[in-house]
Amino acid sequence: MVLIIAATGGLLFAFIVFFIVYFRLIHKKRFELLDWFLLSLGTFNGIGFGFVLWATYAGKNSYDWTPWIIKYDDWASFTYLLMNILLLMSVIFGWNLTNMFTNKSKLFQHERKKDLSVVSKNAIRKMLFIAYLMFITSVVSYWLYTKAYGGFIGIFEYSRAIRSGFFYVENPFSFLQRFGSFSFFSSFIFFGILIDKKIKKKNSFFLFIGFIFSFLFSLYVLFTWEGRISLAFYVLTFFLGYTLYNYKNVLDFFSKSIFFFFISLFLIIMSDRILKRSSGNEGILDFLARELSFPFASYIVHISAQDYRWFKDLLVSPIYILPQRIWGQLVDTASDLNTIYIMGARKGESGVTGSIPVDMLSFGIIEGSVVGVLLIGLFWGALLLIVERFIYNISIKSIKGVMFIIYANIVLNVAILNVLYGDPQHFITRNFHVIIGVFLMVFFQKISFTKK
Repeated sequence: MVLIIAATGGLLFAFIVFFIVYFRLIHKKRFELLDWFLLSLGTFNGIGFGFVLWATYAGKNSYDWTPWIIKYDDWASFTYLLMNILLLMSVIFGWNLTNMFTNKSKLFQHERKKDLSVVSKNAIRKMLFIAYLMFITSVVSYWLYTKAYGGFIGIFEYSRAIRSGFFYVENPFSFLQRFGSFSFFSSFIFFGILIDKKIKKKNSFFLFIGFIFSFLFSLYVLFTWEGRISLAFYVLTFFLGYTLYNYKNVLDFFSKSIFFFFISLFLIIMSDRILKRSSGNEGILDFLARELSFPFASYIVHISAQDYRWFKDLLVSPIYILPQRIWGQLVDTASDLNTIYIMGARKGESGVTGSIPVDMLSFGIIEGSVVGVLLIGLFWGALLLIVERFIYNISIKSIKGVMFIIYANIVLNVAILNVLYGDPQHFITRNFHVIIGVFLMVFFQKISFTKK
C-alpha cells in the first residue's frame, strides 16, 4: 500500500504542480523563478518520491539509505505529500502577497525603457572591467589558497580530503577557496557579450580568449572542489542561458527544454564518473535512487525528532557570507544537525566524510514543524519574487546577453537546486560569485567609463 500511495500520490502532486505552471505560462507568456521552483518541486518531491520508494523496495537503492526509506509507512507517505502541498501553497501565496506589496514600490517596479539597437560602449566597458577584475581576483586568490597544498597542481592530492572535512595541512588562506568561483561570473560576462546580437564586436577574438581562459579556470576550480552538481550546473548555465536568450516562442522553448533535461541528466552522470565519486558499476536507476534519497531520509528523521530550531538558521544566515573560520565554532547549520541525526556525527568527525544536506521541506520541519513549513514557504516565495524583480530591473540597464546567462545561473542554483539544498548556508555558499558579481554590477552602474 505504501508504494501505491507514494507512486500515485507523487504523480498526482506533480500533475497538479505542472498544471499550475502551465496555467501561469498561458497567463504570463514566460517562465519566472517561481515556475522553475515549482517544476523542481513537482519533479523531485512528487515523481522523485515515488521513484525512490519503488527503487528501494526493488533493491536498487544503496545500503546507506535503505534503512531510512523503508521507515515510510502509509501514514508517513501521506503526510509527506500533505506537507508538500502546504509548501506549494505557501510559496505561491508568498510570491503573490509580495507582488501586491511591491507593485507600488519604486525599488521593485518594472521600469519601461526602449531597447537600444546597439549597446553603449560605456556599458560594455563596465561589464568587461568586472569580468577582468573578477577573473584576476579569482586566479590570485586561488594561487594563495593552493600554496599550502603544493600549488595549482598539488591541490589535487588534497581535494578529496578537504571536501570530506579532514584537513591534513594548516592553511591560513583557506577562506580564499570560494573566491575561485569569481571566474564563473567572469565567464558568464564574456559568454553573454559574445552571444549578444546588439553588440558590435570589433575585438571578438579577445572576448573569445577571455571566455576560454575564464571557462577553463572555472573547470579547474570545480575539479578541485570535487562537486558533481556544481560542475554540471556550471556547464548547464551556458546551455540554459543561450536557450533563454534565443527562444522565439513557448513551443520552441518547450522543445528545447526536453533536450535540456537530457543534457542535464547526462552531465550529472558524467560529472560523477569523471570525479570518480561512485564505483561506476551501478546502473542509471541505482545511481538516481542513491542520489535522490537524502531528502526523503531527512524528512522521515525530522518529522519524528521534534527538535525544532525556531528559525534560528534564517536569523544567522547573513553571517554565512563571512569565512567559515569566523562562525564555524559558533554556529551549527541545519545540515550539521541533519548529518548528526543520520550519520551520528558531523562531517569530519568520527570518520564521517560527508555532510547530509537538508532539503527545503525538511528544513521547514526542522525550523518549526507545520508552522515552519508554512513560514519558510512564505519567505521563499517572497524572496523569489524580490530576486526576479531585482534581476529584471538590472537587465534593463545592462547587456541582455549577460543578464540571460546570469539569470540562467540563478534559475539553476536558486530556483531549482534549493528544493534539494534548502540550508541557507548552502544557498549563500553556492551563490557567492553571483552575490558579489551582481553587487559589482549595481555599483558600477553609477560610474561612467566614457572617455571625456
